[in-house]
Amino acid sequence: EQVRLGLDGTKPMAVQQWQGLIAVNYPARRYGLSKYSSVQEARKHCPNIQLVHVATYANNSASYAYHSHPSRRTHKVSLEPYRRASVRILHVLESFTKSIEKASIADEAFIDVTDMVLERTATKVWPANTHILPGDADQEEALAATSTTKEQPADATTQGALDTNCNNWPDFFLNIAAEISAEIRHAVFDQLGYTCSTGIAHNKTLAKLGSGLNKPNQQTVVRECAVARLLRDYPVRKIRNLGGKLGHELVTAFGVEKAGEVWKYSLEELTRKLKSPLDAQLVYNVVRGLDDSEIKPRQLCKSMAAAKSVYPPLTQMAEVERWLDVLAVEIFSRVQDHYAEHRRWPQSLSVSAQ
Repeated sequence: EQVRLGLDGTKPMAVQQWQGLIAVNYPARRYGLSKYSSVQEARKHCPNIQLVHVATYANNSASYAYHSHPSRRTHKVSLEPYRRASVRILHVLESFTKSIEKASIADEAFIDVTDMVLERTATKVWPANTHILPGDADQEEALAATSTTKEQPADATTQGALDTNCNNWPDFFLNIAAEISAEIRHAVFDQLGYTCSTGIAHNKTLAKLGSGLNKPNQQTVVRECAVARLLRDYPVRKIRNLGGKLGHELVTAFGVEKAGEVWKYSLEELTRKLKSPLDAQLVYNVVRGLDDSEIKPRQLCKSMAAAKSVYPPLTQMAEVERWLDVLAVEIFSRVQDHYAEHRRWPQSLSVSAQ
């Protein structure tokens, strides 16, 4: 929304859905606001905040629009602007590699740059008959590449690594991966105007953790030698795959809050209390930063759905038909977008009400 409206990124701004906030920029967060804040709280704590309501569908409209005073009773939220932005971002990412896995509906993805790293590594091999003098380990600089996009001050820092004294081939590969990450982030900003933060690591779990450490608009390298220090005091529930039911069971069963507190439990102990060998193995691995899951390139959707929860319940068929019109417009818009990109058209349509 900030890019769409050409707003100053240094001023407080939030995206509103009905009477709550669903996205808050970093200047507004300094006032204690979050995506769980209400509109009333936002205006109280930050009187100069600019609120932008999400796009909505209305009856008798051919597409979504940014209505001035949308109501939950007469309008339906549209996520189409964000889906379309996500598609544009993915197109930029795919100009680097096709090995991409979407991790959310709009703004997260895993990218496997292994082949690119190996290709660039081959060009960095020392030529024949070249002598390399040994260096002093104490004088080695951190291998973690840092960068910001043009919108960010040049002195912005990135926590690339927690220990600068471990330099090896895995670090070397991460250094090249960080260069690629910076190129991707610059491409997204130059072509679309969006800033992004990235995590660079040898697996998806650590990359996900790294991406959230130094927002906004920066990147963080998680080297193998930094994993223990990073995870020791890291909240268990904030680790990928442990934010839901499994994480709740782990915290409840063992009374732990940090990943490091789980290290003392053997795989057998975890299995005994969690009642599942698969869940126990997952927990045992991720709290240690271990993850062998592969990048799964995005699959084309098999179905689409548009729905609306209405309160109070509808009592007249005319009301039902009105909402069906709204839902039909939304689903048709999405089908058109999908056809334009993938040349696929649905073969069946179903309608349900309860």
